[in-house]
Amino acid sequence: MIATTDVAAFLRNLTTDPEAGFAETFLVGDRNGARPISRDRFLQALPGRAAMFTRAGIGPPELAETTVTILDDHYLLARTRWVAPRAQAEPVELASSYLLHHDGDALRVVAYLNHRGPSDVDDA
Repeated sequence: MIATTDVAAFLRNLTTDPEAGFAETFLVGDRNGARPISRDRFLQALPGRAAMFTRAGIGPPELAETTVTILDDHYLLARTRWVAPRAQAEPVELASSYLLHHDGDALRVVAYLNHRGPSDVDDA
């Protein structure tokens, strides 16, 4: 069984090495609905997301809290809260959940739900 601290370390690593953490195809969801996406397409979209953060004056998010629910021997749900600095304003709180598959050796994101992103923040 994987430890909660290992899950938090895995999630922190996603910010620097997302290719290693996502399944080849996974589900992504936000307030507009859910859709499958390839890891390659998702990685291609990340620079645009980073630019959106920069335009909004939001710095890189840091993992502030992780709540892990073990679903069975292979799947777990990680609910997260991230905090990002914002120029001349209060930090921005972001929230997301990850359905993770553990194959015995490694974790992979098989579903990513964005509950609160930069576009959901007032004045962002």
